[in-house]
Amino acid sequence: MEVSLVLCTVNRIEEVDLFLESIAKQKVLPKEVIIVDQNKEGFLDSILKKWKIYIPIKYHRVNFKGVCRARNYGAKYITGNIVSFPDDDCRYLPGTIDEILNFFDQSKLCHCVVGRKKENLGMNNVIKKGKRILNILDIFRCKAETSHMFFRQELIESVMPNIFDINIGPGSDSIYISNDETDLLIRIFRNKWEIVIEPRIQIYHHSSQGSLLKTFRYALSRYHIMSKHELGLLIYCLNLIQPLTQIITNFSFKTIIYSAVKFIGRSGIPILFIKVISTIKKINVDK
Repeated sequence: MEVSLVLCTVNRIEEVDLFLESIAKQKVLPKEVIIVDQNKEGFLDSILKKWKIYIPIKYHRVNFKGVCRARNYGAKYITGNIVSFPDDDCRYLPGTIDEILNFFDQSKLCHCVVGRKKENLGMNNVIKKGKRILNILDIFRCKAETSHMFFRQELIESVMPNIFDINIGPGSDSIYISNDETDLLIRIFRNKWEIVIEPRIQIYHHSSQGSLLKTFRYALSRYHIMSKHELGLLIYCLNLIQPLTQIITNFSFKTIIYSAVKFIGRSGIPILFIKVISTIKKINVDK
């Protein structure tokens, strides 16, 4: 088995450099790193020159924006058996690819593995036992990010060419800037592909508290996913309750504000309000 990585990037140099450095340090190199560059011409030239002698890089510069659109584009050039779509600001630990290959070799029925985010390279995280995803709620609980999701090639081929929904995610034309990975997991779960959560597979990726606007748009994205997939009242209510529990576990003025913003966004009320206003305006124009 061999691993293909599709790295989509825009407006980052140092982060891409650190990612490729982490790849060069792998015990087992990937078959290819497919870079989909959404920058102006020449932006990554120094980085590519530095690492192409150590890493098998396939480079494609495109003239469109949107991470999901770029991932779908890069997937056309995959030749490895195992596929991942790392963010351009994540880093692999030295044994990551080796662990991925061993996992899939030992887990013949698994078609997607969800690892975990390691937020500090010097921190020894507590490792919990892996488990299969058995329901939609498990998908939300696992807090998946695209950077630590790995797929068998046949799964990716089954959802091509629209692996990721181009109307969701960073750089899309919509207000929904996240939950593109959740959307994909729900689709492949409903198509009976086996998904396993394996916390021993760790990818370094920082966490930071975004602005209130970003938090709000993330929350709206969560509502959009629940609505798009018609996940029902139980999932909807649990997603509303979760921000409120954060107030109890970490009580502060900042937590209250951010939790309230999440609650409002996940409720979908702003979307419904916008639709009502648009309907009223259309009625007035028709008159």
